[in-house]
Amino acid sequence: MWPEKVLRQFATIPQSSSESDYQGPYNKLLYTLFFADSDFVAVFRIPTSYDFIAMFEIWPVNRPVFILELKPLSHLTVPSKPRAADKQIRTRLSDQNELYCTWGRWAVDILEPAGERRFPKMFQATKGKCAALDG
Repeated sequence: MWPEKVLRQFATIPQSSSESDYQGPYNKLLYTLFFADSDFVAVFRIPTSYDFIAMFEIWPVNRPVFILELKPLSHLTVPSKPRAADKQIRTRLSDQNELYCTWGRWAVDILEPAGERRFPKMFQATKGKCAALDG
């Protein structure tokens, strides 16, 4: 289960939220997976378009290896929206990092048990792939 302090941060997000309401909760969550004393840093990106709420990139040194884009729930009801998001993230990762590119998408709340199990596994896989590249 996510630490209570992480869950408390998500509980503060108002129903009529803006991108700035997500920055703190996701920073808190990401730093439970990528500790401050690790080689990774979570970078918050200000949205450059209106098709996503917020974006976080995980950087080991000088390039992103994991991108987390938060999209409005309405994007799940339009089949072309998730495919377009996949293409956008694949392109971003491929442009930045020729050696390693991974992506994933799902319609699972990361605060629910299924999302809570899957989300850290994706990060562990990313860490492992990065370690293999460095080794």
